[in-house]
Amino acid sequence: MVASREIRFFPDWGHRWPLWGTALEDELLLTPTDLSLSRELTDDLRAWWDFWDAHLQPDPPGPTEPGWDSDQNRRVWIAAGHVLAQRLSQELGPEYELRVQLLGYE
Repeated sequence: MVASREIRFFPDWGHRWPLWGTALEDELLLTPTDLSLSRELTDDLRAWWDFWDAHLQPDPPGPTEPGWDSDQNRRVWIAAGHVLAQRLSQELGPEYELRVQLLGYE
């Protein structure tokens, strides 16, 4: 288990899990193993991150924010993220506060 009681949920390049602890506990990069997550949720988190990585351009050709390859893929990914966040919150239990940070994508 981890010392961080606040778990943040968002994707970022360079860390293949959308799980983040706190700098105060020196636990920024978390994995499903760190949080004792189920195999099913672990697999679904990886598939969700992989979908994001495959369909979002980190450096689009214009002066805009990173862009999705289609609005449909963005909507599907966001909806799946909210479902995963609910499942993650249930598996973490009441001892953790989950902060879902998907607003930059919605």
